[in-house]
Amino acid sequence: MKGRLLCAVALIGLGSTAARAQTAPAATPPSDRQASDDNGGGLREIIVTAQRKSERLQEVPISVNVVSGEQLAARGAGSSVDLVSLVPGLQFTTSGGAGTPFLRGIGTTNGDPNVEASVATYVDGVYIANNYTNIQKLENIERIEVLKGPQGTLFGRNATGGVIQVVTKDPTSTPMMDMAVGYSNYETVSGSLYATTGIAENLDGNLSIQGSNQGHGWGHNIYTGAQTFRSSDFSARVKLLWKPTDDIVVHLSGDYGYMKSGTSDFRLPPGVAGIDGVPAPQNPYDTTGTVSINQYGEPFLEVNQFGGSLRIDYSTDIGQFVNITAYRKSFGTVVFDPDMTPVPLTEVSFRPYQHNISEELQYISPKSWPISLTAGVFYFNNSAGYNYGSTVAGTAVSSIPNQYASLPYYGMQKDESIAGYAQADATIVHNTKLTLGIRFTHETDKATIMLAGQFIPVPNSIGYDKPTWRVALDHAFTSNIHAYVSYNRGVKAGGFDLEDFSGLGHGFNPEKLDAYEVGLKTQLFNNRVRFNTAYFFYNYSNIQLQVIPSGGAVALSQTINAAKAHIQGVDLDFAVVPVRNLTFNGGFAYIHGEYLRFDEAVPSYPVSVLNGTLAPTYPNGNPTVRTPTYSANLGVTYNIETDIGKLNFTGSSSYNGSYSFSPDNRFRQASYVLLNLSAGWTAPKGGYGITAFVSNLTDARYLEANVPSALGPLTNYGAPRTFGVSLRVKIGG
Repeated sequence: MKGRLLCAVALIGLGSTAARAQTAPAATPPSDRQASDDNGGGLREIIVTAQRKSERLQEVPISVNVVSGEQLAARGAGSSVDLVSLVPGLQFTTSGGAGTPFLRGIGTTNGDPNVEASVATYVDGVYIANNYTNIQKLENIERIEVLKGPQGTLFGRNATGGVIQVVTKDPTSTPMMDMAVGYSNYETVSGSLYATTGIAENLDGNLSIQGSNQGHGWGHNIYTGAQTFRSSDFSARVKLLWKPTDDIVVHLSGDYGYMKSGTSDFRLPPGVAGIDGVPAPQNPYDTTGTVSINQYGEPFLEVNQFGGSLRIDYSTDIGQFVNITAYRKSFGTVVFDPDMTPVPLTEVSFRPYQHNISEELQYISPKSWPISLTAGVFYFNNSAGYNYGSTVAGTAVSSIPNQYASLPYYGMQKDESIAGYAQADATIVHNTKLTLGIRFTHETDKATIMLAGQFIPVPNSIGYDKPTWRVALDHAFTSNIHAYVSYNRGVKAGGFDLEDFSGLGHGFNPEKLDAYEVGLKTQLFNNRVRFNTAYFFYNYSNIQLQVIPSGGAVALSQTINAAKAHIQGVDLDFAVVPVRNLTFNGGFAYIHGEYLRFDEAVPSYPVSVLNGTLAPTYPNGNPTVRTPTYSANLGVTYNIETDIGKLNFTGSSSYNGSYSFSPDNRFRQASYVLLNLSAGWTAPKGGYGITAFVSNLTDARYLEANVPSALGPLTNYGAPRTFGVSLRVKIGG
């Protein structure tokens, strides 16, 4: 009774203020890390919703990596960026603080809020459109499904590279509260709360809160003395689950999130001289850029986001009908210094803004039917860009030489899209199933750009009417050995360069990806070994690439439809339980990406602005950007049951091969290895515990951003070694 009261108070107290788009699929699978008594301590079954319905992972003819909430917690994965060390072939770089994920070499280099990612993020079935909000916090998550390759039928919204699908926990009627507090180096304090309970008959609710504050930065600005690379965040999510009848399930969800960080604090590579002639500091977290564009005086990124969603599932004798209605909004401020020096050449203060409504009506046929059908209609209305209050400043934008000027700026893109889709599968011969899917999308995009009160000419609209599709054939040799072949087409929408002030009306067109894949999925030795692998070949055309022209004051950035490319490779993942309580998880990817033909030359820049200029190039034959040839990960977890409680030891390592940030192959990330360790103890009755952890044990240096420009490459580095301890208390459950 006490536990129920505590949970109810927590839900009522915060439920009125939290708001976010979360709708949960029906299935919530168990974790690989827990041994099942029913299968002799082997791997448990994993249920996924990769095809918008609950299915066994091993029977889905798609390459899918699944990471459970327990695996995320044990390996210290605090956000979507950390998935790089868990999913081979995934890169999660940033651009000015915006998330730019790449999967198997497919991604978007442009982080502007109106340019949606090629690897789409969904939270409980709701699309997250803004790059500034697709870096999700991963506390109290049920699981994450990473779908590789274009998902042009069921997740058709720009998912040319794949889908990162976050599934949050559903409420339960059993009262439970799970609280944790932590402290780590750089004076970082963190905390989280998860509470769930029954509220009334057939009505359950849960609440998830998390936050952190980094008191000390990773470096300093050597001119101002200010600390750099600091961050803080807070998020809250509430979900209500109502079952008025056996046939109707209603999810009402909402959340709020806030984040402030120094990830927009660009700098030049160590030792490289800027426009002031001074070499950049050797410490990769020290900076030299300064801004006077607003009262803050320092580069930073600040983002607020909130939203809500309603999902209604109605089951009938002729199938399941699903309605998902969602609203999302985000706004913030990003301040950065493109010249990365104390010289007031260029300064930018942008107000990224995005809001959308989406509506999806879906039908799923009964499992007993010989043909399984999923069909629906998806409507999306989106406004995204840089709101009023944005400013471009510096001596470079002034009409008077060496005179500082400040120009107000506004740029907004509005998209309206409607799509109808259907996908069906049926057994055509014994143990062989054929899947056919089709989607048709109609989209219109319009934009408005103003600089210093003057409208910048842009095309009236950019849009498309295109089909995308999926064809797959899979065969079950046994219940635990499946093979498949598939052909998929994906399309990513075009749009406008909101930072192009040249008056040339620059926009960019949709890109297209045709993907061919052959895969094998196995679960062997009494469910003690799971091994899945796939070979893929991509024909990639009309590729959207962001470039920064040499006249940066006229166009801060442009996106061009630059090239065609072929990308092919092999990836695999495995899980092994050799003995009870010991689990190995890992994966490997080999990817070869090559640009075949550029239709126009792209800028090519030296490492320092003082080294002169380079002629534009046609980088035909060069490797595709952000595509490491080799990547791999390995994790091990060992649990020990003792009289004084449960001991848990987890180690994980990941290898990322070298790759280029620019098509001319001049700016590259060297290969690197990340190693994470944790050890924990849980009391015999599970009511409380303590965990010590260290992330990036070897203090490896790696880039999260490296954007070539005429003023030098805009870089910032990933997190250094961090270590700390967390305490957890659980009540009820």
